Amino acid sequence: PDSLPGSLTSLFSGDYKAFWGINMANINLEMIYWQAAPGLLPEYMLAVFDYYEQAMEDMRECARKLFHCRGIYLSAVTVPGAMRACCPFPHIINWTGGAAWVSQMYVDYWQYTGDDGFMRERAFPFLKEAALFYEDFLVWEGDTWHVIPSLSPENHTASFRGQPEFPESVQTAVDAALDIALIRALFDNLLDMGRRLGVPAAQM
Repeated sequence: PDSLPGSLTSLFSGDYKAFWGINMANINLEMIYWQAAPGLLPEYMLAVFDYYEQAMEDMRECARKLFHCRGIYLSAVTVPGAMRACCPFPHIINWTGGAAWVSQMYVDYWQYTGDDGFMRERAFPFLKEAALFYEDFLVWEGDTWHVIPSLSPENHTASFRGQPEFPESVQTAVDAALDIALIRALFDNLLDMGRRLGVPAAQM
């Protein structure tokens, strides 16, 4: 209780300036905690929610200043005390899926514990803020919505062609499958929670 969530190096580094001694809001975070709920230790997940919820204003500021969007932008890379976007590399800044990814952990916790109070007071508000970002961020073009910029982590996408000043391919893309999957799951979960809470569709 009242502790920090596990970072990539957890408690076992032995170094005050550990390389990768950061918190990653992506598959790394999931792998640290994915056995907590099914292992009947869901209380260990609360540190994750505390960590991000105390930074809601920072995440709103990032969404507003970086992308001119409402809601929250959760950078993939954070460290305690520096919850704004602190890593300016394109493959970090251009990935907007951090809050959507963490949202799934809220859903998992609620589904395993059956704690409707948690769902109402913590999960639904977090998911709503994450969804609000995408309401402003997604781009309508032709007859469909697009995720621009988008990111395919650990992949060098064919949708980018290297220019002389950028001779190497990059991970930034348009409509990366990961982003589409995260956005779909986020909105599906939000709508499900909203229906259970009796929230009118117009207010979700």
